[in-house]
Amino acid sequence: YCRIHGRLVGDLVGAPGSRVVLGEAGLIEGKLEVDTVWIDGCVRGDIRATTRVSISSSGRVLGNIQTPSLVIEHGAHFEGANSSPVASLLPT
Repeated sequence: YCRIHGRLVGDLVGAPGSRVVLGEAGLIEGKLEVDTVWIDGCVRGDIRATTRVSISSSGRVLGNIQTPSLVIEHGAHFEGANSSPVASLLPT
């Protein structure tokens, strides 16, 4: 579990099961590769999450998102493309 309230420049790669929470004042400039991410702040870069990406009403994402589950609250800002891995959509 990682909570970010400041500025992070660079890529963030988490282990399986990793959770990242970006606070309202938080800024990430780089790629994210995690399991789950909740965004209240700003991400400038691509996101790849194996489980879920949630962008709150104060959140901003400028980049592409690849995840099987994307939640965007009213008021959030998302500029980019979203794709869901085909394998995650198939029954197990």
